[in-house]
Amino acid sequence: MNEQSSVKDLLPYEELVVAVELPSAVAARLGQAAGALRKTVNPVQMRIFWIPPTVSHISLLYTPRIRTDMVPTMLELMKGAVAGTAPVTLRIRGLELHQEAGEGEPESVNAIWARVVGAEALSGLQSSLADVVGEIDAGFAPPDIRLHVPVALADEFNNTREFASAFVEWQDYDFGEVVVNQLAVLRANPRQGDKDRPFVAIDTLPFA
Repeated sequence: MNEQSSVKDLLPYEELVVAVELPSAVAARLGQAAGALRKTVNPVQMRIFWIPPTVSHISLLYTPRIRTDMVPTMLELMKGAVAGTAPVTLRIRGLELHQEAGEGEPESVNAIWARVVGAEALSGLQSSLADVVGEIDAGFAPPDIRLHVPVALADEFNNTREFASAFVEWQDYDFGEVVVNQLAVLRANPRQGDKDRPFVAIDTLPFA
């Protein structure tokens, strides 16, 4: 056993997501959109992983590797950070193709997102939660990324006429309202390796 693996065994860690979970009706509509688009995808031209609608959520924060023994402390601090927050109403409206550029490479589509309308109302809460994680991990720097609902991740994307035609129908579609009065804390990538359950809920952060 090398030194790196022995340290890993001695210091087990968790990777957590603080998220807004979606109502089942909204998740079902996102699943319909994904199903319609999936029918147009030729796997030779595109390599896309479709996220199960049962785990659809809006990620506010993704923690680094937090030592397992520090997780209870972090959860208590997070509960204090959100306590007293007024409920927030959001809408999930329309899909978009998210593009990013790798180092020295042109931009390319690497995800399909659903847009969150009214997400700016959560920005203060996001900052407070990031401060909590920073108390546990001094090197933590939250990613500067617009809040969204991931629908699919693309390893390779080449737009086709069939896909583009289907996508137009969902660009401004209203998937529904989301009333936020608590946040969920999810464990990411559970060690069981169940691809249909990439997240497991471990706690909630109630506003009231």
